[in-house]
Amino acid sequence: MLPEQKSQLSKEIASRGVDVGAAIILESWDGFVLLTRRASHLNIFPGLWVPPDAFITTSGFFSGCICDQRKGHSGRPLVSDNIVERVRDNYLCSPKKLTRRCSKELQLPLRAVCKILCKRCNWIKIIHLLQAGLRELQEETGLKLSAHDCVGGKIELLALWESVFPPKLSVGLPRRHHIVVYFHARLVEGLTAALLEDRIAFDPGEVDACAWFDRSLVASIVNSNDESKESSSSLEHVPSLFRSLVLDRNGKQCVAELSTTPLFRIHSENADDKERVSTGTKFALEQFLRL
Repeated sequence: MLPEQKSQLSKEIASRGVDVGAAIILESWDGFVLLTRRASHLNIFPGLWVPPDAFITTSGFFSGCICDQRKGHSGRPLVSDNIVERVRDNYLCSPKKLTRRCSKELQLPLRAVCKILCKRCNWIKIIHLLQAGLRELQEETGLKLSAHDCVGGKIELLALWESVFPPKLSVGLPRRHHIVVYFHARLVEGLTAALLEDRIAFDPGEVDACAWFDRSLVASIVNSNDESKESSSSLEHVPSLFRSLVLDRNGKQCVAELSTTPLFRIHSENADDKERVSTGTKFALEQFLRL
């Protein structure tokens, strides 16, 4: 931003700081990914296709780095990176695990486990983010899931994305600034997209559609990035319609066939082009395809 643009920000916006959000890239056992379309009446990013997400307006959430390597005030060296990784992996398998149990399993002093979680990993904050993401997944879609429903009993940290609204200065001055933490949850055998679709009961106050996308369609979405317009030849193999859950005229949830065209739309200042897959979602899906 130019100095004159910064001077136009209100005091509230200028001092707001950076908030944090959590989003779950939910992958069914048969390889489909769940995305939801934000309701058109929302003030922030209406009409965007995104994974279920939660935003937390907690000042200073990222006041420290996720893995702080500095020496403590005592001057004693910190525990090795290998031990930090062992504790981190142990908690990924079971975020609600007691520190005492972790201490016994890894044969580490209880105090060492607590210090690693709080100082080296800021793990309490990461756990809260994951729990917020899972809670929002349930509120938005009605799907109540946990790490026990995932392969290996764990939900992986996938990527971080810096998000600003509006996304471009040409649209308007920034009003919101977030760091979005994306998690990847691969569901266990039996939890297929078809099975979970029958369990979905989405909240019309938050979303107005949701759909499961196969890996080939996800790849096509990723290739239509916001830096270059998609070529028609690269989308020739893409189906023109996809299956989605939407609301009918009576406000009841039903199945409908929607056009895939908005999924490949890039950001535009045209007010009629609000529906698209968010840039951050495309980035997270790109990381997902690399797994």
